[in-house]
Amino acid sequence: MKTSTSYKNKFTPGIGAMRYLAIAFIVLALALLVVSAYSFLAARTVQENYNTMVEDTLRKLELIGNLHNNEDLIYDKIVQHLKTSDKDSLQRLEQEIEAADADVKADMDRLNELLIRKGRKQMLQNYRKSRQTYTAYLQELLHKSRQAPPNSIQSQIALLPAYREHQKYLNRLSDSISASTRTRGYESLKEIDNTVRNYNLLLLAALLVTAIATFLIRRVIQQLKQQHRILDYEIHEGEQLRTALSKSKSIYRSLFQNIALPMWVFDANSLQILEVNRAALLEYGYSHEEFLALTILDLQPEHQRAEILKLIEQQEPPFKSYLNRQHKRNNGSAFYVDLKIHALPALNDMKPYIVVAINIDDQVRALQELERREKQFHEISSSIPGIVYQFQLDEAKQVTFPFVSEGVLRMFGYAPEEVKADSQILFQHVHPDDLKKLWNSILDSYENLTPWELEFRVWQQSSSKYIWLKGSSLPTRKDSGVVIWNGTLIDITNEKEVQEKLVTSEANLRYLLNSSPQSIYLLDENLRIVAFNTKAEEEVRVSFLRTLRTGQSVFTYIDATQEDRTRESHNRALQGETTVYETNTGTYWHEIAFRPVLGPELQVLAVALSIEDITERKRIVESLQQSEKQLSRAQELSNMGSWEYDIIMGTIVWSDNLYKLYNLSKETFTPQVATVKQLVHPEDREMVQAQYKHALQNHETVTIEHRAVTPDGRVRNMVQIGEIFYDDHNQPVRMAGTIQDITARKEAEQEITKTKNLLQSTLANIPELIFSADAEFNTTYVSPHSYDILGYQPEELLGNKDIWHKNIYPDDLPEMQHIMERILQGENIQHEVRVTRRDKELRWLLLRMSPMIERDGELIRIDGSAADITQQKLTEAKREELNAQLITQNRNLQQFAYIVSHNLRAPIANILGLASIYDRNNAENPINQRVIENMAKSARLLDGTIRDLNDLLAFRSHQQGEMLEKVSFETTMQQVTEALDDEIRRAEAAISTDFLAAPEVVTIKSYLHSIMHNLLSNALKYRDNSRKLNVIVKTLVVDDYICLQISDNGLGIDVAKVKDKLFGLYKRFHPNIAGRGLGLHLVKTQAELLGGKVDVESTLGAGTTFRVYFDRSKNLHERFKESNVD
Repeated sequence: MKTSTSYKNKFTPGIGAMRYLAIAFIVLALALLVVSAYSFLAARTVQENYNTMVEDTLRKLELIGNLHNNEDLIYDKIVQHLKTSDKDSLQRLEQEIEAADADVKADMDRLNELLIRKGRKQMLQNYRKSRQTYTAYLQELLHKSRQAPPNSIQSQIALLPAYREHQKYLNRLSDSISASTRTRGYESLKEIDNTVRNYNLLLLAALLVTAIATFLIRRVIQQLKQQHRILDYEIHEGEQLRTALSKSKSIYRSLFQNIALPMWVFDANSLQILEVNRAALLEYGYSHEEFLALTILDLQPEHQRAEILKLIEQQEPPFKSYLNRQHKRNNGSAFYVDLKIHALPALNDMKPYIVVAINIDDQVRALQELERREKQFHEISSSIPGIVYQFQLDEAKQVTFPFVSEGVLRMFGYAPEEVKADSQILFQHVHPDDLKKLWNSILDSYENLTPWELEFRVWQQSSSKYIWLKGSSLPTRKDSGVVIWNGTLIDITNEKEVQEKLVTSEANLRYLLNSSPQSIYLLDENLRIVAFNTKAEEEVRVSFLRTLRTGQSVFTYIDATQEDRTRESHNRALQGETTVYETNTGTYWHEIAFRPVLGPELQVLAVALSIEDITERKRIVESLQQSEKQLSRAQELSNMGSWEYDIIMGTIVWSDNLYKLYNLSKETFTPQVATVKQLVHPEDREMVQAQYKHALQNHETVTIEHRAVTPDGRVRNMVQIGEIFYDDHNQPVRMAGTIQDITARKEAEQEITKTKNLLQSTLANIPELIFSADAEFNTTYVSPHSYDILGYQPEELLGNKDIWHKNIYPDDLPEMQHIMERILQGENIQHEVRVTRRDKELRWLLLRMSPMIERDGELIRIDGSAADITQQKLTEAKREELNAQLITQNRNLQQFAYIVSHNLRAPIANILGLASIYDRNNAENPINQRVIENMAKSARLLDGTIRDLNDLLAFRSHQQGEMLEKVSFETTMQQVTEALDDEIRRAEAAISTDFLAAPEVVTIKSYLHSIMHNLLSNALKYRDNSRKLNVIVKTLVVDDYICLQISDNGLGIDVAKVKDKLFGLYKRFHPNIAGRGLGLHLVKTQAELLGGKVDVESTLGAGTTFRVYFDRSKNLHERFKESNVD
């Protein structure tokens, strides 16, 4: 009331105040008008921007929609491509797929131009990359489909992940654009709405204030009073609402706890369960405290937890897709649930969600059962020998097939989908004469709703002929006027053919009866003959000299002693029983049979009497009985027994000898599956059972060796051979076989194995290769030492004569072929041969081979051994080398003795002679001076000889201290020419070198220097002064040698004349030229010590060429060391 009074006082000014107030309201109204106009223009601008944004978004979403549609189109066309084999359809589908693929690429390019945000461009780029891989796979799949149609179901399953991934990318991009558009739209609309509404209200208010300012003030005051009253009322009503809310909370809590559906509340951040009702406790089997201690992951089976976590990470808000999954009870059992999840208001840091878990286990299992039955229906419809179909005819007489079984593919060669798409393709196969009848019968059934049945002919492409079909179905009329027939089409071609042949069959039956070796009579109930065959007629005519006619009594032709038995057998046949017995007259036997002739309802119409001469059969039976006795005797002699097992009846029959093998009595032991199994050794039972099971599954004959235990505890070795027999349905019905006691053979085999092991051990310890081969030289046995000697495992050499042949040293092959011919003639051979091991190492083998010859002279086996004599051969080679070195040393000693005996003896003899004529008494004697001069000359000669000998000895001892090294020919040549520089200048010699072929050699540096120095010195010394000296020094590679060749155009040597003396010590061939005869001797000696050699070509008056060969093999070090024995 105070407020109301203050408002009244406030709004009752004087007239002047009202005037000023009116002016103020006019100014306010103008200002509001200007603001409203400006706001209207601003809102219009916002509206235009919003329209532009919506239009852009719609273009983007339209492009995404096109991508969705084209992806669906491509997937559908691919599925159709996999399911069809028609080439035209395949080509058309491929063209449609290519067109849709081109549209997808164009839409992606346009969408990429419209997208601005990087995140959305990245989504589109990911989709583009994924689609490139998907497109490559589609092309490969289309190519395979064209070559050989793949499994369409497996291919669809393979396509689904990529197809769903594309849909996921497009949905994410669409959701992102839609969410952004909605947000911006809401903001724009809200801004427009607020601006327009607020400023329009202000404008309206200004106009109203201007027109009726006083009335408005009064109205405002009244409204304030009214609002005050309303406020009081709302306060009162609020109190009532709070009371009602408190009651509602109580009711809702009670409802939550007492509702029959399991419910609980959980926190989306921690996944912790916050509250649970009683129904959930009962459903899950937890106590209230146990349930609140769980998270929602604890309710999931193990196989679902990873997937649930992935869903929680990917979805916002969470759990949107968490439907129709399994939950786990406290006892470990699982059940299907349908979850209804709703968000609750946030509380502090928690995001509570309420969950209603409906147990749909029964519904899921019902759906699974429905799917199973649907699958079973398809399997049954596919297995029916015909076509199961649903045929539909509408009021416009349009024909469709909503369902056709797989039988249509077998019968017409069309897939069910093709028939559903074009129903006329089946009617095109109907025989022209039957087509009108077919349509009339369908229309009659349509009009009268009578069951449709018809037999008609259709063309079957696979058999290239018309076949008969029998169609039957029941019509049902729908409210729309459409009539649907459900029925089958059965191939009755065989029945028709049988029907057509029935007359022929009856004639054939008469022919067969007349052709039967039996006498057949058809008797009525009074034993009168109703019919008979030709054999019976002939037999009566021959035996009784009468003509057999119908109506006669059968007793006319039966002995009186057989009448009672005949009546009894006839009566039993009239009761439906068959009687067969044998009778004889002298040596002739007959089989008499009385059989009932039954009608369609199994009533006895007549009795068939057959009489067959079985005299020959009786003889055969007696022969078989005799054969059985002989078989029993044979089984006894071979420790063998036979058995038969009737699988259907479960009975086992043993031969008499089989009881003897197991030491059992036929009277006390009954062979059954369980008792026979007990006779098998316990350790072999599972093996025997597994072998028979394998044979049953694979339709194989059984051959098993196993141990058996006789009742007296003896263990015997048995071999069992069994055969399984099957019925027409491929089911096992009978088994038969034999069991043989092979204990003695097993003991002999063990003894043989023991002996063989002993032999193997002996052969393994012999350090030779032992082998055996057949008459074709194919190896049948090789001892383990083959790897040590040849580098091949024994199994590699067995039966492989090519390995032996290709590893024989080529130079030894001709001799080995001669050796083989001698072996084939029965000759024992011992021969040394070289072979190449697998690692290419050369080995010497000593072969000893002995052929095994039959009495008729036929070669049956070759036994032999191969001893590795490589070390022996190396020792022999070493011995020969040492002998050669010893011969060389003896020759050197002879030369040394010659030097000592001649070169030293002469100077000493001169000195002694001169000493004898020296005048010791008269020192001034003139002869003494001459003696002294001659003695000095002889002493110098003696000194030179001693020096030469000293050089030779120094050379031979010096070599032991030097090592092989890589030496350059060019460098050594420079050193030699520098040492001989004066001689070269005096001789004005032209020296040329060429060491490109071999610039270096591994040798003793001083040896090479000495060789080159001596040969070049000789070229300079023995030059022809009539022409300029030319010396050519070069290197060559000759086989395993590096050749140093020094050629000159000097005086030359008569090689043929001095060949044996050319390299001798103190041998000189140009007496008028100073020299000692040591150089060439040293060259040869040094070359040979290095493992090489020297040769010479020379023409007297033309020049000389020396060639020194240096060994470049890896064994040079060893040779050099071995040469030091000198």
